[in-house]
Amino acid sequence: MEFLVESEYFNRAITDVSKAVSQKTPFPILSGIKIMATKESLIVIGSNADIIIEQVIPMEIDGVQVLEVKEVGSVVLSAKYLSELVRKLPGKIHLTVNEKQIATLKADEIVTTLNGFHAEEYPMLPSMEETTHIRMQSTDLIEMINQTAFAVSKK
Repeated sequence: MEFLVESEYFNRAITDVSKAVSQKTPFPILSGIKIMATKESLIVIGSNADIIIEQVIPMEIDGVQVLEVKEVGSVVLSAKYLSELVRKLPGKIHLTVNEKQIATLKADEIVTTLNGFHAEEYPMLPSMEETTHIRMQSTDLIEMINQTAFAVSKK
């Protein structure tokens, strides 16, 4: 697996999916973030077995190329180390993964490696046949929550 991605978008995706990752889990692979590079996008997934957060980084955002996939593939990397590392890397991040699941991250003169897990060991996302979406203003959602919050027990 090999790709180049703008650090701003990669950092945002890693930060978002890290919210679902638990460091205290009986399954070591769930302490990691699954990264899948496809021909069309980069998919970043975090889970604690109860909650799954998935972020997709497309090739282009607002007409600007932010991702270049050189070789498709997938890997699971430690959420703790990856999020701290990506937060500090400037510019474009070049990530490569070899057949032993060792990931090399390069940005400018910075080069570092992380040991990864095989992505096949990561739990599969449930497939949803039909999904329904609604759009609403965030202020409306906040108002709905405020009007029903009194019903939540504080015990």
